[in-house]
Amino acid sequence: MTFLSIALGLAVFAGGLQDRALKDGWRKFTSEENSYSCYFPPQWHYLPPALGNLRIVNFPLSQKVRGVVLPQGGALVVILERPDNVGDVERWIKTTTIGAETISKKDVSIGSVAVQGGLRAVEVVTESGVVPDRFQDIGLYFEISGRGFRGLLTYWKGDPKAPEYLRVLHQIVGSLTAAK
Repeated sequence: MTFLSIALGLAVFAGGLQDRALKDGWRKFTSEENSYSCYFPPQWHYLPPALGNLRIVNFPLSQKVRGVVLPQGGALVVILERPDNVGDVERWIKTTTIGAETISKKDVSIGSVAVQGGLRAVEVVTESGVVPDRFQDIGLYFEISGRGFRGLLTYWKGDPKAPEYLRVLHQIVGSLTAAK
């Protein structure tokens, strides 16, 4: 198998993410403020944007709990652009994980419509909260079109649907396109 055939296969796979999102009825989010767009599953619910960033939850907004947004079995996904004053990815990770216990940190690859050959990201898993009410966060730190982004997934520790939530995060991040 040649390099060209591998590259073409990966490009078709990445393009397939966006095609699949459209076929499955995924909804498109566009941030005019931050010049990016991505898709999210139709059964997830859109929260009002914070500074033009995507914020969605997997439960009806009527189930939001005051003080703690997530009910048991709830998950939150947020897409954030890296602030200009943060600098590199390692510094950004350090500033966004203050006060949380880091469980793991590793490089991952995600199929992407914007990055030929797949998107490289740093995945950081952290836990926060008071025992037994602990949240788990998975942050994906990545760059598209020379711009830094963070895809953040938050859910209750021990939620059996965590792998499903992580798949959704990967699909959302893989669908993201951004202007330079």
